[in-house]
Amino acid sequence: AMVDFFVHTTIIYCSTLTLKNRPHIHPVLFSNEPNSCVITFLLDKQSVITKNLINNPNISLAIDITHPINPFWNRGISIKGNANLFEKIEEVETGFSYLEDKYGLSTVTKILGVDKIQESLRVRVHPLKIVYWKGPYFKRFKCKPRLNTS
Repeated sequence: AMVDFFVHTTIIYCSTLTLKNRPHIHPVLFSNEPNSCVITFLLDKQSVITKNLINNPNISLAIDITHPINPFWNRGISIKGNANLFEKIEEVETGFSYLEDKYGLSTVTKILGVDKIQESLRVRVHPLKIVYWKGPYFKRFKCKPRLNTS
């Protein structure tokens, strides 16, 4: 249930710390890299999140679906990890292709814009801690990559 929820969710909230140690939260389109636990997304090179991650690579990611009436139907995922930034165009294009596989070309280009790929960088987040909740029940997970057996 957790994997299905994670894979089919549209956005994830990215939280970083500013230079003044204040939280900065921003939604991003994301994908997980095939056969790994690494989460990847693209950012503008000049964005606040990029500047924050250059200063401090610690990152928190969250998906939270809150039911308006029944708290037992709430669910979400919290991921704490370290981010690595990649500026090479080949890395950015690979990240773009992962997003395209998940969302489709038209959605990704409408949101990110193909013309801005030169101004983007790729973020790869390596999870250190993953917590999944459904209703009032929480479970902690360690990520184990699935190997492709085909």
